[in-house]
Amino acid sequence: MGIFGLTDQGPKFSAIGDLREGAAKPQNSNTPGAELPYWRFSSEDESAVNAFVDKIGPKPTAVEVRLPFSSIDENFDAWKEKWGASGLSHRCDGVNTVLMRTAQGTLTREPHPCPGGCSRSARLRVMIPALNRLGLVTVHTSSLYDILNISQNLQALTELSKGELHTIPLILRRVPKKI
Repeated sequence: MGIFGLTDQGPKFSAIGDLREGAAKPQNSNTPGAELPYWRFSSEDESAVNAFVDKIGPKPTAVEVRLPFSSIDENFDAWKEKWGASGLSHRCDGVNTVLMRTAQGTLTREPHPCPGGCSRSARLRVMIPALNRLGLVTVHTSSLYDILNISQNLQALTELSKGELHTIPLILRRVPKKI
């Protein structure tokens, strides 16, 4: 038996870093960094960065990963979001909010019509076996095509694995495509 609101939160691993498709934002700018042909790994843990560079390389175009959980929703989320100086302003599905900052500064899950001004944002949670760490790396993207591709691939893999996504070894690749 657990403690209501404390031990009933579901499975979770510590976050150890991020994989991104672009360079870091230029200093004193809100513009995104330039697109890179390789994955950029970042972490507040310098030993995780060193392990990534030692085992995978400084500019990898492919990274072997595992999904930590069985279902798509546990591994992948894609929303439209608006961020401001005080953090997340709102998160929505493009029609209604699922999370919104109130005038008092608190967050509410009460649905409201999307106020607009939001952008695509997706996060795929993975584990990187080469790091020899029990922790999550978040793969970030805002690309329409990446979000669509990841979503469709996860749906197909769910069918293939009979809903056990965590059982399939995967490789994340940076492959240039003409659109």
